Amino acid sequence: MKLHICRLAALCALALAACNDDDPGAAAFDNRLFIDSESMTETTLLKEETSERTQLLTAAMAKPRSADVHLRYEAAPGKVATYNEAYYADAILLHAKYYEFAAHDDVIRAGGIRSEGVELRFRELELLDRDVLYVLPVTIARADIATVARSRTIYYVFRGASLIDVVGDIDGSFLWVPTWNDASRLNSLTQLTMEALIRVRSFDRPISTLMGIERHFLIRFGDSNHPGQIQVASSKRNFPPKDAAKVLPTNVWVHVAVTYDAGKNDLRIYVDGQLQSEGGFPDGPMRMVNLGKSLTVAQESETSRGFWIGRSYAPDRYLAGEIAECRIWNVVRTQEQIAAGIYRVDPASEGLAAYWKFDEGNGSRVKDYVAGNDLEVFDPAGAPMRWTQVALPEKEEK
Repeated sequence: MKLHICRLAALCALALAACNDDDPGAAAFDNRLFIDSESMTETTLLKEETSERTQLLTAAMAKPRSADVHLRYEAAPGKVATYNEAYYADAILLHAKYYEFAAHDDVIRAGGIRSEGVELRFRELELLDRDVLYVLPVTIARADIATVARSRTIYYVFRGASLIDVVGDIDGSFLWVPTWNDASRLNSLTQLTMEALIRVRSFDRPISTLMGIERHFLIRFGDSNHPGQIQVASSKRNFPPKDAAKVLPTNVWVHVAVTYDAGKNDLRIYVDGQLQSEGGFPDGPMRMVNLGKSLTVAQESETSRGFWIGRSYAPDRYLAGEIAECRIWNVVRTQEQIAAGIYRVDPASEGLAAYWKFDEGNGSRVKDYVAGNDLEVFDPAGAPMRWTQVALPEKEEK
């Protein structure tokens, strides 16, 4: 911030001087060179897929000259301390093996005010430690004219990105698939896994709904007298029985997963990758599960329901909280697989039938990364989608 403010002050001074240049009585203007960038820091967030990046370095001056202006860019390791002091950071120098200049020399042609530019190529960024802050200062090391001191160095910053940086707030919002691109992926399931990452503010109603179809296969929290416990409600009655020890905490992120093998009537519930409940439906196994069905609220009846996230039976059964990484699989995932994929899975994973990340950050539509079965808020005018900026997984305090 300090560097950015100083640079703005310098550029304002240059602009004022340039305006006064038309005044015959004005003093001669000291035309200076600076790196042409809106900010003197350029930050790259390191994710698993981040491997390469190319940056175009350019310089500019306030007014043209009659002759070419030549300049040279160089890495400036000694400026790391300057960056750390200005931004109260603890960055280390980016090693030379992770970047290369396509060229070091640049030029502003006679009559122009901006340089042709030089490419700076970053590579193998996936090898960087995402828990470490890296910086590469690049400066105008030499030029035919003087430079603006505060604007001759730019800092390329690399830091680890959170696996999840935005989530959906579905408190009062009901989501459905109004138009199925491929409903078959969620129908005729004899094996399944359903999971989501949630942060619930409160279980202040008897039943809060996660997802599924009422009176068919529905993941919800609570029933009479025990809100906050995961329950799978179905046409074969509900599982598991009431257990106060299984009530989920509020205002913290919790990953919940349900697996079902219809052939064995084997139903399991996991919380944060740990087995919480196992058994089966009291009235015997379901032949198959069909989730690829949508009905409007007006079309639903006691005998015909559709797939919802955040709604079941009545509008007051919404989930009062936030959601991310909502998935449905057509296989039974193992405990190890569930625990390893809390914050992210590959959309091309075998058996993944629907994947709603809730990472849009705006609007009332949620992309399905598998088959295009996108979710929409049922009534965006009455219950608009809200979004929350987060950094997950949360880092433990040292």
